[in-house]
Amino acid sequence: MSRRERNRRKGFTLIELIIVVSVLAFLAGISVVGYTQVRRGLDRDATLALISQTESAVKFYEANMRRYPTTEEGLRALIERPQDEAEAERWNGPYLEEREIPRDAWGNELRYERVTDDEDRPFRIWSVGPDGQDGTDDDIRPWTDD
Repeated sequence: MSRRERNRRKGFTLIELIIVVSVLAFLAGISVVGYTQVRRGLDRDATLALISQTESAVKFYEANMRRYPTTEEGLRALIERPQDEAEAERWNGPYLEEREIPRDAWGNELRYERVTDDEDRPFRIWSVGPDGQDGTDDDIRPWTDD
């Protein structure tokens, strides 16, 4: 084998380098897409857990106050003592450890609504989701509208 042939065999050709870089870029793209999907699922699960925890706090509030917060009072009722003296005596809060309205995985405050026509679900708590807009497809509502 001549010296010239040996020198050509020592390195990679341009085609080989392009193939290797293309394969690495493809693998990186797949991992980014996979990470994004996993992250979305984790954010949704964390928000559902937060909603469940907040629902429990509302139930403790109801046990003490003998009523659920109104829609107008919202989740503030869980962290602020009522102005009415009779209610203030029953209030055993704050019912939320952080003493602020919980925020979902995207930094939006959870929403609350008192429902009077649904015995199974007397109130609703939900997240507006990643877009921060209420009433869109990405909202996280742990109930089904029948």
